[in-house]
Amino acid sequence: MIRNPSPLDTAKDWTFSAGVYTPRQIVVLVSPLLETVIAKLGVDVSGAVSSRKVLVDGLSNLLSTITAESTMPIPQSTTDASRREVARQCYKIAMTLTQYVEELTRSRIDNNVRVQSHCEGYIWTDAVTSLLRGPRGNRQLIQLYNEWLHQMVLLRDSLLPFQNYVDVQFSVRCGRGPGLRDFEEPRSKFLIQCLTRTVSQAALVDLAKVFTAPDLPPGGYGLQYSHGLILPAFLSGSNSLHLLRFHSAFLNATVAKAGSDILFEYEYSDYPSAPRSEVCDPVDIIPPNRWASSLSTLIKVEIKECALSVENLNGNRCLLKLRISLSESVRVSIDLGQIARGRRYAYQRIETRRSPTESPTTGFSTPVSLCNPAAILSQPGLVTSQDSGIFIVPAANPVIGLALLGKLYPDNVVMLGGRQAPAVAEAIGKDYGPKFVLFGGDFQNELLCPLQEVEDRFIRI
Repeated sequence: MIRNPSPLDTAKDWTFSAGVYTPRQIVVLVSPLLETVIAKLGVDVSGAVSSRKVLVDGLSNLLSTITAESTMPIPQSTTDASRREVARQCYKIAMTLTQYVEELTRSRIDNNVRVQSHCEGYIWTDAVTSLLRGPRGNRQLIQLYNEWLHQMVLLRDSLLPFQNYVDVQFSVRCGRGPGLRDFEEPRSKFLIQCLTRTVSQAALVDLAKVFTAPDLPPGGYGLQYSHGLILPAFLSGSNSLHLLRFHSAFLNATVAKAGSDILFEYEYSDYPSAPRSEVCDPVDIIPPNRWASSLSTLIKVEIKECALSVENLNGNRCLLKLRISLSESVRVSIDLGQIARGRRYAYQRIETRRSPTESPTTGFSTPVSLCNPAAILSQPGLVTSQDSGIFIVPAANPVIGLALLGKLYPDNVVMLGGRQAPAVAEAIGKDYGPKFVLFGGDFQNELLCPLQEVEDRFIRI
């Protein structure tokens, strides 16, 4: 039986209004749940660990990926790159949210609220259990603490797709319950995927939509909504393969003024069925065991202009293209979604030091074809070869590197840094079919181009 509050009970039902919030602001909005618990527990025993520390430590354990209480227990031994990245992101966000909690200005927080909270089945630390189920606790304090934990877990997981999660602006509707409860079902779906298999890029993008553009259809690789732009993080210089980056900016002023959201779709939703072109004839054949680190400068490709352009498909779906003009008076247009896909699927070896048996001046063990990047970029569809063998494509210019990732069929593409030995490219990737090696960029330290000249043209909010 549900009992009505006592007439002497002055506590208010906890909630917060729908609106646009940063993560720090959301931490403040849910903090009355914690502060009410602490206030009603009363004065701590002298010399004992404070109630606040016990309860906040309980949150830290819940947000961790390695504790018994973890709500995202990703095995440390996982070999899957996407799950390792999610685990690292969990750790960073947990540290930030815990810091926000510790920095709260408590004197300004309401500490007299109540809530009817579901039992989410979270595991408490022994210290929390002793505190809230001991003589100082009661059922209402347990519900308040459970709801605070739940809101903080929902906040952490809603921030997972965003590399710069502290900057993102969430549009919270509060439709399915107080606070962030709209995120419960999407979180459950994502958690199942995260704990059982590789985390797909589509899953992260759909997760990012929940508090930014929930009315957009599934799919895509980025979006623009009323408060900013969300694109793959690597385009801004990140070494992340999967995370997204929030920009307080717009690409399309007309769409921004209209207030409608747009989804950036892949030009080739099913890339294996996309049209393909045979790679152009090589400009040279490099004999076995011959190599020069200056090879990337032998074929010079100068970029005259670089820009992003939006092409409408239908409704709120658009293509986003990287347009570049080359010195040979060649203009090419490469789908940014295919660039992102090519980056994720490319092979790369990150090294802390070069193996003494791998000399950067020792060539490949077989003859390799040297290709002109401008010729490849000028071909229609996705470029591949019916012949086996290694095709070297100079990519010292990071924008050229980006474009090539979006032009080459993403099956066996290797990113070889200018200081790495050819043996590295032979050791990774597939040993059958054609292998395209993008050579010359500082892929290991800077990865790809931050596209600064393009970002400078964003319409800032």
